[in-house]
Amino acid sequence: MTIGATSDNKFSFPWWEHPDSLINRADHFFTHQFEASERRLLELGIKETGIEAVVLGQAASVVQNRTTKQIWHHGEGCILAGPFDGMRYLPIALHSLLLPKLLGTYEAELSPLLEELLPQLNFFIDVGCAEGYYVAGMAYRNPQLRSIGVDIDIRVQRCLKELTALNVLYGRVGFTSSTAIALAMEGIKGQGLVIVDVDGSEAEVLTALQEHLVGSDQIACVDLILETDRSANGSSNQLELEHLLGQTGFQIKSVISQDPTLRFSPLLSHFTFPSWAACGWERDYPEQCWLHARWQR
Repeated sequence: MTIGATSDNKFSFPWWEHPDSLINRADHFFTHQFEASERRLLELGIKETGIEAVVLGQAASVVQNRTTKQIWHHGEGCILAGPFDGMRYLPIALHSLLLPKLLGTYEAELSPLLEELLPQLNFFIDVGCAEGYYVAGMAYRNPQLRSIGVDIDIRVQRCLKELTALNVLYGRVGFTSSTAIALAMEGIKGQGLVIVDVDGSEAEVLTALQEHLVGSDQIACVDLILETDRSANGSSNQLELEHLLGQTGFQIKSVISQDPTLRFSPLLSHFTFPSWAACGWERDYPEQCWLHARWQR
């Protein structure tokens, strides 16, 4: 489904009580998040002992939520750095944190590869796209690009509608709630990039992707960024995914590891170190990495 101009641009979640203004909705959401973190921190301090790490985690959430509100308003709802610098953004993030996206540090390890590939791409697909950070961002950076999001979360379509309207990306951004890759890739051709972040469903997605690529004579080359995760036993599934890539015709080009130093935004360099680190925190799985692979006809 292509997202086009529409008069119905209202965008709301159950905890938002102010549908009239994006700023009002943002303030309401930030207050909700901040009060929840403060309340949880107070409960931990009063009721529990011997859980310093958990208390510190909640304290970090309080710092991050407060800073998120400040940064969102300071930038007037725009991303302030990184590959999508200047793009207007929502005051929420689904299944991830908002502050790193506003600061441009979110998954910053991927930025050099995105910059290298962007000028060459005819299409971009994000499988497991959440609210649409990459889907809208890639279309924002490359006006010739066809950008498509895939996600089973029913809230995503609303998010992408709003991002499309905020950045005037009408007709260039698409969305499907089906995991059928063929639907997402219908009518596309040339060279593309696919990001896959689907915890536990990688085999299904890659197999469907390979079948479509082999059956289409319109696609010349596809770069793939595949995010690793934990297996059922708690260990990394990197080796399993590397084997899967080989089975589905992809050649691994590189393994991109996390670099915690990239989490420290220069925009917050005046913060104390603990607060600076708290604002840069993004994920609690240090072994997680990304596999960059390529399929070529």
